Amino acid sequence: MIQLSRAPAVDAGSHRLQGTQEARGREATPSPVAALSIGGGLLLAGIAVVLVGTRVLVPSTSTDTPLWVVTAFGASLVFMSLAILTPAWRQYVLEEQRQAAAAARPDLPALADYDWDVTGCTVPRWHGLVQFISGAAFFTLFLSVFNYWAFIVGGPWLVKLVTGVFDALTVFIWGQTIVRIGRALKFHGSRVTYDRFPYRPGGPVVLHWRGAQGVRLARRGSFTLRCVQEWMERSGPSNNQTSSVVRDQVWAETLGFDTAQELTPDEDVLLSFDLPADAPTTALAAPERPVYWELEVKLDLRGFDFVETYLVPIYK
Repeated sequence: MIQLSRAPAVDAGSHRLQGTQEARGREATPSPVAALSIGGGLLLAGIAVVLVGTRVLVPSTSTDTPLWVVTAFGASLVFMSLAILTPAWRQYVLEEQRQAAAAARPDLPALADYDWDVTGCTVPRWHGLVQFISGAAFFTLFLSVFNYWAFIVGGPWLVKLVTGVFDALTVFIWGQTIVRIGRALKFHGSRVTYDRFPYRPGGPVVLHWRGAQGVRLARRGSFTLRCVQEWMERSGPSNNQTSSVVRDQVWAETLGFDTAQELTPDEDVLLSFDLPADAPTTALAAPERPVYWELEVKLDLRGFDFVETYLVPIYK
């Protein structure tokens, strides 16, 4: 059994979480109608351009642009459409499952908020990879058009400079994507089991974390239970605003270890946290500023580090 120490103090202050964490609420996901309109249009346009580039469709006018450039541009539109349609489809499926679960178990109001597995949370092995791969493929194919213009045709220096910057960004995105693929290949099967459903503010939260295949000797690790409020931040002039997802941590407590510990997939790690009586409760289905609780597990391992989050049900 591993030995855990508790952080000296609970973090009850509000601060913004950094990084590429997954948006979980409705507000950050486009409506199915909007996603179908935009993503579907891009998908059809991309397929049409690919067919022109591969000479399946022959346009009425000729062009000096190489066919591979045309094909790459069309393929980039296809991958962009996947990046839009995939989260919208996932949100649609979750909404259908939530409504079905709520109707089947009216004695559990929490199921009207989210389609919970009342026994625990398992993160799918390839969760989120489609969006990362689609995004990386989009940047690669889309920028191939500008690389052709900048470095083969001999475009202006400004085009070369901007294209070079975005090329570097694409390399970084592929690096992050490869790390995620490596983690998915190395780790699978981790799970958090709830000892009750749901948990209540003012009471203990006891969780059992079972490690993934590929997790053995950890040099250090942390288990953080946090409450997150998610919202959309809009910036720019009123006629041309952009939106980005913001995740604010409003409460957190951490258990961890700083000396090497041996972990096995068939051994549970017992985690216990004490919630304040005024702790916010989960509201994933809220149309604005959804609130949810998650357990984040970070393990410092040889090779790829283990990083995963699991939803935790906390309701009144």
